[in-house]
Amino acid sequence: MLLRTERRPPHSAADGTKLTLASPRATSHLDASPPVCVPLYYAVAVSRAAEPGSAPSPLVVRGPVVHWPEVTDAQLRPGEGQITACWTCPDHAQSVEVVRTAPDGEEARVAARRDGFTDDGLANGTTYHYRIRVVYRTDDGLPVRTEGVRRTATPLAPPEPVTDLDIRFVDDHLMARFDPPPGGEVRLYGFDDVPPW
Repeated sequence: MLLRTERRPPHSAADGTKLTLASPRATSHLDASPPVCVPLYYAVAVSRAAEPGSAPSPLVVRGPVVHWPEVTDAQLRPGEGQITACWTCPDHAQSVEVVRTAPDGEEARVAARRDGFTDDGLANGTTYHYRIRVVYRTDDGLPVRTEGVRRTATPLAPPEPVTDLDIRFVDDHLMARFDPPPGGEVRLYGFDDVPPW
């Protein structure tokens, strides 16, 4: 049997939350929904399958361990000279800290909200690495930082316009010729009338 208690070790096999094992012979268990930000203790006891109701073995206890969740669904969106991020912050978090690392290894803190950040003044075409850490408070009021979620993004300049578009009819077909600009995808649009711009 496997037990879990909060803030103190279990005293007996009847103390705490009993977790369901996959089988009587299971040697591991994944606690899929542990309480967050709380010291947890886990204990294992063995009972005899042939003697239901018999006294279990003494408990083997481990802990405390604390589940400090990371942000989830972290996404970075590149823009011109900037990176915008969004994520879902755990309910019990005090704050979120973000550190940006440039290609030369220089680190800088980025002002972050609970749900994301906008990092301006970046060089287009340069790859930046971000570490997003959640800050919690222990029962004693001390800050605890998670290991963090890492993401990478590269700001992009807006595409250059096509400057030499040549359109003509050839054998009852419309043919367009142009030199494609670097770093962009050209799309042609047809209008029945003069465009509004």
